[in-house]
Amino acid sequence: MDNSGFGSALRSFWHTMTSYDRHSSYHSPHRTGRHVPLQNGRNSILTGVATASDSHADVSYTYSDDTARASPLVGPASNGAYSPGMRSVAAKQADGFEVQSPGDVPMQPFADGLPPPPPVSHSWKRIDAWAEDNYPELFDQLCEGATTNDLNDLEHQLDCSLPQDVRESLMIHDGQERGGTPTGIVFGSMLMDCEEIVQEWETWRKVNQQFLLDAPSPPPVTPLKAFVGGAASSEASSSRQRPSSSSSASNGDEWRQTLLSRQDSVPPNAVQRTYAHVGWIPLVRDWGGNNLAVDLAPGPGGRWGQIVLFGRDYDTKYVVARSWAAFLALWRAQAAGI
Repeated sequence: MDNSGFGSALRSFWHTMTSYDRHSSYHSPHRTGRHVPLQNGRNSILTGVATASDSHADVSYTYSDDTARASPLVGPASNGAYSPGMRSVAAKQADGFEVQSPGDVPMQPFADGLPPPPPVSHSWKRIDAWAEDNYPELFDQLCEGATTNDLNDLEHQLDCSLPQDVRESLMIHDGQERGGTPTGIVFGSMLMDCEEIVQEWETWRKVNQQFLLDAPSPPPVTPLKAFVGGAASSEASSSRQRPSSSSSASNGDEWRQTLLSRQDSVPPNAVQRTYAHVGWIPLVRDWGGNNLAVDLAPGPGGRWGQIVLFGRDYDTKYVVARSWAAFLALWRAQAAGI
C-alpha cells in the first residue's frame, strides 16, 4: 500500500474512532473545501434559501460537538427556510448572551389561524416513552441521532436545504435499523435514516428523469436483409414487425400526457401536478413504493416544508401535515394516544 493509501486509511480509522458521525466520512466536502455553495447548486429552487458556510455551523471545525448532537441550536419553531445568521443568533441565546427578561413573553407566529406545533424534541420524547412501554422491540430499532456533519452531507447529496424541524428530528433519531424484517414505527411504515433517504430520493429522481422527462428513444431498426424473401416480402415483413419511430414517439408522449393528466392533489393545487419531483425528499417508506416526503417545491396553494403522501399507488397526492413538526405531533396523538 502506498503512502497516500496508508494515510487515507489511517485518517479514516481515526475519524471512525473519534467521532459520532454515522454517515459522514473524513473526506467530506465540508472539510476539504469541495462543497459547492447551495445557492449555486443543481436545483436552485431548492437551494436558494441558504449559503454554503452560513447554513453549515460546523464547516470551520474538524469534528462536530457530538455531546450536543441531540440538542440542536435552532429552535423547533423555525419550520420555514433557513436564513443566514439564524444559527448564530440561536447559539448566542444558548450561551446566555441574549436572554430575555423574565417578564418578556415570546411571540409565536400563527399560520393559517393555527398555533405552531409542539417542539420536535417534545413529540419524540412522548413517542419514545410510548414505544418503550408498549413495544420495546420497536423502540430498540430506533437509531441514535445523526450528527451535524451527517446532515450537512445529506443536504450536499440532495443539493437542497432541509427545514429545521427535519434536521432536528434526524438529530434525535436517524431512522430505524434496517436489518432483518423490522416493523415500521410510523403507522407500520419505516422511518428512514440519512443514507436510505438519499437512496430513495435517487430512485425517484431516476424514475422522473427516464420516464417523464427524457424524450422517448426510437426502437432499434432491423436490417431488411435479415428477412428471408424478395424485396416485396421484406418490405411487408418490416412494416408488420417494426413500428415507425414517429409512432413510437407519439405513443410515448401520449402515455406521459395520460399519466400527468391523472395527477392531482388534496387540497387542490397544494402539490405540483407531477408523478415525481426532486423537491420531494422521502422520510418514510412502506413496502409498496409509497413515501411520506417533505415538499420543498410545493404547488401554488401549498407551503414550503409541507408533508405529502406520494408514490406508486397515489396519483392524487395528499398533504398530511403542514410541517414535519406538525406531523410528529399528529403521529404522537394518533399512534400513542398521548
